[in-house]
Amino acid sequence: MISSMHGRCLFSVLPQLSGFDMMESSLTISAFRCSRFMRSIISFELDEDCVLPSLAKDDDLFFPQSSRLTHIRITLLFLDDCIRLLNQLGSQLYSFAVSLPYPSPRQNSNAMSRIASISCPYLKELTITSYRNIPQYERYIVPLLQRLPTIEYLTLLLAVVSVPHIDTDTIRQSFFHQEQSVACVLDYFNNDCGQCQIFSLPFIGTRLDFISNRFPLFDENKNTFSNVTTILLFDDVKPFEHDFFVLVSRALPHLKSLEVFNRLEQQEKPATNLIKFPHLTTLILYDIHINYAEQFLCRTHLPCLVELLIHYEPLSTIIAQHPEEAKTNCLKIEFLHFVDDVSTDPTDPLLDFFPSVHF
Repeated sequence: MISSMHGRCLFSVLPQLSGFDMMESSLTISAFRCSRFMRSIISFELDEDCVLPSLAKDDDLFFPQSSRLTHIRITLLFLDDCIRLLNQLGSQLYSFAVSLPYPSPRQNSNAMSRIASISCPYLKELTITSYRNIPQYERYIVPLLQRLPTIEYLTLLLAVVSVPHIDTDTIRQSFFHQEQSVACVLDYFNNDCGQCQIFSLPFIGTRLDFISNRFPLFDENKNTFSNVTTILLFDDVKPFEHDFFVLVSRALPHLKSLEVFNRLEQQEKPATNLIKFPHLTTLILYDIHINYAEQFLCRTHLPCLVELLIHYEPLSTIIAQHPEEAKTNCLKIEFLHFVDDVSTDPTDPLLDFFPSVHF
């Protein structure tokens, strides 16, 4: 499934949202935000996993009884919702932090006309976070930022779908405070996709998506990405070599989830020098050359690994060829998922390497 999508805009199979009961959570949040209790609230903040539900009608209000609300930190589903909220409450906001799982406007959206009417005369702090690619950055995000001239503290974490004419200077010129520390990393791939990652420094995110060999900002001395717990590695131009994974392990000391997309064979395969990911619990090897399965199961120390997603054939081959090397990392795995949805025979000797797995 993922292979067929490599010709499209980049996207991650890692979950964008999590939640125990999203419907129940939405109902609770909706009831609270519309309650009379909100009349006395000055600051409103939701956990990032809790999404403020979209409005059903154009004349509905996100906070109909919140005339004193000046500070907001929330997650909204769509860019349209963000624009509508700024239209409704912009005149009273001092700080606004929003996470957008789906940064594109919805079909038949009137987002552009709504952007033109935004007025936020007191807004000093703005944070926008989106891990999904924004397909129309210049059409929507740039005009939105230009409508907010009073911002003094801007924090961005954005992934922008790159088109051939875009460059980092064009991106930087859209910021109204050129002196602030903002990083722009532009990357292109052989599948005709590309992206520009934009983020303020210090880096506020906990994940990095579609990181290639060309990502230039791993600096273990500065600890730029020390808070990152989730990463997706993708490259169809160059293989990920052993030294690259060494760099990742040092730059991301708290990494818990790692996903790899790369079909290119490694050229350097050192027999020793084990890499250590001391906190890694989830390993996703969705669309890979068998080298990467061998890299992680045989040449990497993963003491906390409990979940593995992989194709059946490379796993079977590696265990058959390197049983002793693979045994240690397989022992504690509790959740084993096969990409090809193989029905595992309970008598399959492969399962002897996974005594803790729950099927």
